[in-house]
Amino acid sequence: MWLEMKVKGLALDPLSNMPIIILRDEEEKRSLPIWVGLFEANAIALELEKIPTPRPMTHDLIKNILESHRRPRGQGRGQ
Repeated sequence: MWLEMKVKGLALDPLSNMPIIILRDEEEKRSLPIWVGLFEANAIALELEKIPTPRPMTHDLIKNILESHRRPRGQGRGQ
């Protein structure tokens, strides 16, 4: 069974002092904490706050590649 979850926010683990991404389901019944590195947490925080970066980050490039391959035929590249 697949369960769609979205980023609810970022937190800091008081014991390890490492960032945690908090995922929540749409009904807000379930949570999934994921411990990440400082660089990953920073990139996620920039996206959540809609802060532009001077150049695309690696995950932006991968997202653009994946989205370009999801387009129906006749719309954009990969026709």
